[in-house]
Amino acid sequence: MPILDSVFTGVMAIFAIYAAVSSDSDYRSNFCDEFDSSCEPPGRGYTVASSLIAAAAGGAGMYYGYTRVDACRKAQPQVEQPPPMVAPVAPPAGTGSGSDLPIPAAGLPVPGG
Repeated sequence: MPILDSVFTGVMAIFAIYAAVSSDSDYRSNFCDEFDSSCEPPGRGYTVASSLIAAAAGGAGMYYGYTRVDACRKAQPQVEQPPPMVAPVAPPAGTGSGSDLPIPAAGLPVPGG
C-alpha cells in the first residue's frame, strides 16, 4: 500500500505543478471541451491548493506505511536460507539399485529444500 501512496503523491504533486505553470488555454483544456464556451474551469489557485493538500495527505500515508512495513520486517525472525543443491555421486558401474536412469548434471533437489 505505501507504493500506491507514493504513486498518488507523485501524480498529485505533478498535477499541482502543471496547474501552476501551464498556460491559460492548456489549463482550460484539462477541464472543458475546446468548443464549449460556457464551460468555466475551477480557479487555478483552488486546483493548485487542493492538489498540494492531496499530495501532502499521500505523503503522510507514505511515511506511515513505510515506517510500519519497516517495523514489521524488523520484528519478524530472520528466515533461514534453504540448503544448496547437492550434486549426486554416481555409484560404480554395475552396483546400481536396478535402475540405470541418468542423473542430471545440475544435481538433484534436496528434499525439504
